[in-house]
Amino acid sequence: MGVTFLIGITPFNYKDYQRDSHLIFNFLSLIGFTVYYFQIAVKRTVTRPLYKQIITMNKTIFITGASTGFGRVAAVLLHKKGYTVFGTSRSPSKHNTDFELIEMDLTNGDSIKTAVAYVKQKSDRIDVLINNAGRAMFGPMEEASEQNTRELFETNVFGLINVTNAVLPSMRQQKSGRIINVSSLAGIAPVPTIGIYSASKHAVEGYSKCLMLEVEQFGIDVALVKPGEYLTEVFANSIQQDLSINDYQGFNDLIAKLEQQRKPEEMLKPDEVSQLIVDLVEAESVTLDHLIGPFADVIPELSKTPQQLYATSKELYQLDTLL
Repeated sequence: MGVTFLIGITPFNYKDYQRDSHLIFNFLSLIGFTVYYFQIAVKRTVTRPLYKQIITMNKTIFITGASTGFGRVAAVLLHKKGYTVFGTSRSPSKHNTDFELIEMDLTNGDSIKTAVAYVKQKSDRIDVLINNAGRAMFGPMEEASEQNTRELFETNVFGLINVTNAVLPSMRQQKSGRIINVSSLAGIAPVPTIGIYSASKHAVEGYSKCLMLEVEQFGIDVALVKPGEYLTEVFANSIQQDLSINDYQGFNDLIAKLEQQRKPEEMLKPDEVSQLIVDLVEAESVTLDHLIGPFADVIPELSKTPQQLYATSKELYQLDTLL
């Protein structure tokens, strides 16, 4: 016989209460486990993709040199994935794009500040900066005037640094960000036919390595993309050197010969480099160095023995024929 109490006018049987409590507990436990496993199923089928989609749509990408080449293809891919993409060009009106292409001149500090301020005003943040814009210059380095050299470095080095400095305050405030600098294999190996360009990319290498160490404390990642030779407009948009020195006639003839041997239909398209840039945007974390394209596997090995690297460059560019 259970113990019976009177609560008000209702008799209360403790034994019945104890039995009913176990039943209620078991029933609630069953509901709890059902809800728990249902939540896991929802996360796997709905929540995670939806969360990723929301994060993607909220990310703002700022990419320089987005009217052609690697930058154009990467911007298109990122836009299709749902990112908010702002690309830059010196002449945006000449190009039709689905993403927003704004005017910016890398050699003009005020133009850089205006472009970055516009993006921050429209999107309130910049999550990823892709420093892609650059120019090339062919010929002996001595035939490049001071103006030629300054023009190339203004775009490839100082412009890149100035854009980065304009974006960094926002990233520091956010305590997050990613900077992807498009360099070149010419930034880690001597390429005698494009010496000034090679020097500018070596500068980007050194800058990016130091930047990585300095901004890691703010949750900002830095990555370097180092492509080999691909079919882009960099050749058509190259800077023409001002000077002509007779002693380099043989060298210039050699450059012309190598240029004639270059067949556009045999050159790699920029797509795989652009896809690498997209992959770096989407990766949870990134390492610094990303080599891609012709000689990407060879150069690091040759660099371990500098004399072998120099000898290979001489052979590749047929420099022994000048001796």
